[in-house]
Amino acid sequence: MTIHRSARYSDLSLVADGDGFIIGSPHSTDFLAVPQIGGLVVQWLQDGHDVDQCATLAEQHTGQTVDIVGFLDRLTAEGLLPDARDPGPPSSGNANRVDRHQSPPGQRLGRILYGRTGLTVQLGLAAAGLPVLITHPDLRPTYTDAIVTDIALASLLIGVLMTVAGGLLHEAAHALAAASKGVRSKITISRRLYTIVYQTDLTQLWRLPRRDRLLPLSAGMLLDAAVAGLVLLLLAGPWQNTHPLLIDIARAVVLTKLAGIFFQAEVFMRTDIYAILASVTGCHNLWVTKNAVARRLIRRATPQDLIHLASVTSREIRCASVYLALYIPGVAWATWYLVTFALPALWALLAMSITAVTLHGITHPLGIAGALSAALVVIPTTAVLTAAIRSTTRGLQTLHPPSKS
Repeated sequence: MTIHRSARYSDLSLVADGDGFIIGSPHSTDFLAVPQIGGLVVQWLQDGHDVDQCATLAEQHTGQTVDIVGFLDRLTAEGLLPDARDPGPPSSGNANRVDRHQSPPGQRLGRILYGRTGLTVQLGLAAAGLPVLITHPDLRPTYTDAIVTDIALASLLIGVLMTVAGGLLHEAAHALAAASKGVRSKITISRRLYTIVYQTDLTQLWRLPRRDRLLPLSAGMLLDAAVAGLVLLLLAGPWQNTHPLLIDIARAVVLTKLAGIFFQAEVFMRTDIYAILASVTGCHNLWVTKNAVARRLIRRATPQDLIHLASVTSREIRCASVYLALYIPGVAWATWYLVTFALPALWALLAMSITAVTLHGITHPLGIAGALSAALVVIPTTAVLTAAIRSTTRGLQTLHPPSKS
């Protein structure tokens, strides 16, 4: 079996991105950012030019010799091109093949929610929440809003349920907004510093032009703001005199949603806003470039760092320098939130748990519930903070790698 030269390159996707191009392939879930000449070479190959003709065209365009064979070898090594010497089974049998023509799940719903009407409604609700917070100081969230009942275990379970449901809703917004653009995604679980998070793999957005990536990247924050705005409107109006438990739960929803939005502003943890910044600025390796810039500033750059910095543009280095400047205050912001909101709420739940055990005894149902809630507070918090300390230590080590003797 042989592959016609033009057919070998016909499946490559090519999207203009700033001064270069993003190359994708149905044979891989990865993408590759290349300079303008790399995109032109792919276009020439797709038009049926052979390698020698592309080399001639590239030399005419750049005024210097271009290693076309080396470029194609890199595409093959990255998994974007099948190996011409070993084409393997037909493409339908390739387990890693990504079908770009099959509609993603939820595409119709995504187009409803993120069409003109759906976006108008969400933006309106999000905007309505701000004046409510200004005119109703009593509705501004505090850490006590995380405790919805006098029973610690019940408050803890309700809080976990709201966090899980809210996190899934946030990621579903990303997935549906991506689906509205014809892009597939996948939701997984990870951790950012001391926070357990859901995350949506939006890698396939690189198939889209830069402006079309922004809505899927910001959809989660928009939905969080819309939900918070809706609940605030209800609390300021129809729900003013409703059952106290319902009000407490609603206030907890507002706290959860606004905390989620503030969390996204912590760009040093590679949140949604980090992804938006990387897409808008065209800095595809912002995190790696930031680390390389930091090590160069303290004269601890590795050879790999120097090679990387030499391969990126001066604009990318400037963007990485700004991002680095946000890193330390960002960690301070996260620490402030931890001390001001998270730890006081956890400490209050722990105190309630201990009180329940003390008053009722360990054999009483309320005492058992108190002991269980205390364990649910202490064990996960300790585990997450320990992991955060370890990852912070590893991050500091990447900024100050050991010197070679």
